[in-house]
Amino acid sequence: MKTKLLITALLFGIGTSAFAATYSSPIEEALVNGKALAPLPINMQTKAGIEALQAQTHSTGPISMELTRLVLFKDQPLCGRIKNAPYQESTKTHFPVSNSAFNICNDGTPPLRVCVEAPQKLVRFDAACKDGKPPVDTAEVAKAIKDSIASGDLSSDQVKQKLSKTGIISAK
Repeated sequence: MKTKLLITALLFGIGTSAFAATYSSPIEEALVNGKALAPLPINMQTKAGIEALQAQTHSTGPISMELTRLVLFKDQPLCGRIKNAPYQESTKTHFPVSNSAFNICNDGTPPLRVCVEAPQKLVRFDAACKDGKPPVDTAEVAKAIKDSIASGDLSSDQVKQKLSKTGIISAK
């Protein structure tokens, strides 16, 4: 079947890349496919952490972040909760050092939120509510966070603390 599709594509002048989905970011790919790899940039903040992970595997192969979709939100289908952890593809090594997850949409922004006085109306994460308070997570997003932490994932503050101890990010 795959061979027939390839031959058909070539006969009609369609390159095989027409069958490959393209994504604007690894986040979008993870939301759509469930998984993606994002290369880690080597800079002052990440260099020591990358080298420490490479020392564990005795390989200088690149370290990427593996993004895994945990939940795709029903009310905001272009958004979901993604777990991320360092991964070295050359050695097939997963490093569960961060145990973190985050909520994000395919365009890189956080999911929409709600104002307490209007819980049915979705607003941007940086909107100002009539009561002067910032908007809060929707019930669906709040549940995803609660479930994630209950399953052993760390809160955002715990992740920052743990990553700064490992040297993957600076404490600043």
